[in-house]
Amino acid sequence: MKITVTNITNANISTDVGLISPGQSKSLSMGPEAAYATADGLKTLIDAGRVRVTVVEDSAKLDVVENSAEATSAAMNIYVATTGLNTNPGTLAQPFRTVQAAIDSVPRTVRHLVTINIAAGNYAGFVADGFDFKTGSAGTLVGMILRGTYTNATLAAGTASGTVTAAASGNSATPSFGTLSDSTQTWTVNALKGYHLRISAGPGVGLVWPIASNTATEITVPITTWSTLPTTASTYQIIEM
Repeated sequence: MKITVTNITNANISTDVGLISPGQSKSLSMGPEAAYATADGLKTLIDAGRVRVTVVEDSAKLDVVENSAEATSAAMNIYVATTGLNTNPGTLAQPFRTVQAAIDSVPRTVRHLVTINIAAGNYAGFVADGFDFKTGSAGTLVGMILRGTYTNATLAAGTASGTVTAAASGNSATPSFGTLSDSTQTWTVNALKGYHLRISAGPGVGLVWPIASNTATEITVPITTWSTLPTTASTYQIIEM
């Protein structure tokens, strides 16, 4: 099996595969039995959010490394700017250049709140797919927020903006996700999936969430608890990147 270990910090770190500079990666080939030892050796760095491990080639022990590396261990703040580089760690001081690089830096299993902060400017399109959002313990926010400047989506039915008529948090025990409703809308079922919901004014202003699904009048977003619950005083946009 082959794995790649990437340093996602601002400092050199020493790992089982040698010294790795910030933003750089090193690969390691090993037999299936060695996967356990390597995963254990990297576990402290993985849990501390200092390295990311990617499985390059499959093996019978694939999950040993992949499950340890590909889950968030704490809330994440990632930054993107036109002055950044995709080899950067995505910090405020050293942002990524593209939104896609920021998304790709997020572990596939999301157990915490991930916020991607996008500075003003023009960026290439991106795909946010393949994530498994796991509900957290009571009071833990789970999901992915993109903050920046956006353009309203062009929809075949319904409108891309309006006023909230109801909003509700999910339930981590069920589990279920948060919802926002506009009783005046006529959206096509699940046609909004892939767009993002942004609260444009009122309670919750500035919040942006990917849309997981929708009915004709209700949008579901992958969070269990709104950090600020929108109310009937809130307005929203359905946006595309």
